[in-house]
Amino acid sequence: MHMNNETNAKRIAAINAAIAEGVADIKAGRVTTYSPRLIDQLSDEVLRDNGSS
Repeated sequence: MHMNNETNAKRIAAINAAIAEGVADIKAGRVTTYSPRLIDQLSDEVLRDNGSS
């Protein structure tokens, strides 16, 4: 059980770190406005990176 609690604590710490990084990016103005075009661009990038396109 101790190991499971440690694993959960690490997961929670990682989530908190990711949230803090996102908050810092927002405060610094490093944001991209959501749009259908953005999703298309990201999808195309993923497909290219994975060799599917």
